[in-house]
Amino acid sequence: MSFGEQSNDEVSDGSKVRNAIHGIIVIAFVVPLLYFTVQTIFQERAESETQRQAVIDRIGEVERQSEQRDRHLKSLQDQLSNGETLDDSTLQTMLERLNSLEQNASQRADVVDSLKTQASELESDRVRNRVNLIEAYEIGRRVESEMSALEKQLTEWKAMVSSLTSTDVGRRIATRPDLVQQYDALSSLKVATFDDLDRWQRQFETLFARIKLAHEDQSIHVVVTPEDIAGFQTLAAQITSARDQLRQQERVLQLIVAKADGLDPGQQTLADAIAAVQQERDEQFRQQLTDTTQAEIRKVDEEFAAKIADEQREQRRLLKEQELAAEQLETQERAAELAAIEKRNEELRARMAMEKLKAEYQADLSEIKSLLAPFLDSAITQPTKSNPIAKGGPMKPTSLNALKGSGALDDSNEGLNLLYQAGGHPANMRKKGGFPSFVSLRTLGPGSERDTVRRAQQLLVKYGELMVEDGLLSQ
Repeated sequence: MSFGEQSNDEVSDGSKVRNAIHGIIVIAFVVPLLYFTVQTIFQERAESETQRQAVIDRIGEVERQSEQRDRHLKSLQDQLSNGETLDDSTLQTMLERLNSLEQNASQRADVVDSLKTQASELESDRVRNRVNLIEAYEIGRRVESEMSALEKQLTEWKAMVSSLTSTDVGRRIATRPDLVQQYDALSSLKVATFDDLDRWQRQFETLFARIKLAHEDQSIHVVVTPEDIAGFQTLAAQITSARDQLRQQERVLQLIVAKADGLDPGQQTLADAIAAVQQERDEQFRQQLTDTTQAEIRKVDEEFAAKIADEQREQRRLLKEQELAAEQLETQERAAELAAIEKRNEELRARMAMEKLKAEYQADLSEIKSLLAPFLDSAITQPTKSNPIAKGGPMKPTSLNALKGSGALDDSNEGLNLLYQAGGHPANMRKKGGFPSFVSLRTLGPGSERDTVRRAQQLLVKYGELMVEDGLLSQ
């Protein structure tokens, strides 16, 4: 073999190198193409920032590996094209580098497949979220329409009711007691108010603002959960129910108005007629309460009188026996027995007094629950010496010890005024019942209010401990 001619082994090795280089070059074009395709999918359709960032990080890794592979290929190309003769060691090194590039290309192909899978999953989630978005938007539009219709209904209902209180239509209804009773019953039914509508509108705006924004601009990504849809459905059901109830009451009111059509208007307005009905109802309740209370008092008095008579007879018998026994005692034992007898008498008298007090307590219980209502409910206010309506304690009825400690149960003008403020002040946070309402910067003067507060003070002093036992007052 002359100088300059290559051996068959050298030709064969050179052919293998060129084939390997061609394979690597093909891979070098395919991998970037796949990489850019997957990158485009992930950038356009990523569901969340966290998932998108993870994909970008992996793509960056593939990109860095591709750049490194390109530099290696360029180095090999430069060595093959410089015209220099390659020895066996150099060729072996190049083959090892090419094998390494082939393995890296295979690994990068696996990465691309993984990225494709992730892109498919993200696309499915994006489609599901889009369906949820459309469903939520449609329900939201329906709710928006229902709220607008409810607002119109409420305006018409308010105008209708307001007009009846002073117009001839209302005066016609006022001439028929049965129609007045029907209208009074209708007025007492609860319907939705503008306050309810405002509350629903605030809830709706909180839910719908981001849904509407994402629906109108698909470049804005918003996650719509089943809870969001359930919230719209609940709101829609509440508003629909309110509209149905309002329509029903409108129909009833129209029937009442229709029955009054043709009647001559009277002098009395419908508002005055309703007030008269309410006054009559209150008077009937007060009379019924009075009759019931008096009957209970008579019954308790009769039972108590009979019980007292029996107790007195028993006491006289016991006292007589004790007197006879005492006459026979002449020693120190006689003094001890006399002391025991006296103790028993005291216990007997105390028991009889307590039973009498409990009977009177039961007789006065209706009055107690009405007149002492501002002390019986649970609230965070308790009277102190410096502030009859001090706040900050736990939720509980008024404390008997707090009333005593504040001076509100003292038999004096100051005590009455403290009790008046503690029970009648609006900041007491309890029901008022029959207790007078406190007027700021005014003390009790002579008259019915003073008598009422004094009666409340007497009930608290007399029955306070029993009320604590029953849980009406706290200790």
